[in-house]
Amino acid sequence: MDADPAGVYRLVSDVAAVSRWSPSASEVAFDEGSGPEAGAWLGGRNRRDGKEPTTRSQVVRAEPGGMFAYVVCATARRRAPLVALADRVTRNPSARQAPRRG
Repeated sequence: MDADPAGVYRLVSDVAAVSRWSPSASEVAFDEGSGPEAGAWLGGRNRRDGKEPTTRSQVVRAEPGGMFAYVVCATARRRAPLVALADRVTRNPSARQAPRRG
């Protein structure tokens, strides 16, 4: 895609936008006073199987123009790696990874 890496990073690190992209997510937001930086906490709701649990997540990587990743309830990792190629950006698909066990 032809896009500025900084602009793409702003999109993927805007966690409130998740509610617009996912029909099962709602009320996603950083904790008050937090933002897209490593260590920041965020919360939201996720509708699934007739339930709507609250989730807690923590940002584990925040590198503008490079990578934005957070751990969801310590059960999955969402990441949005960006690869800059001259004046273009390719975004690897957001991936869900289960944490490694022991």
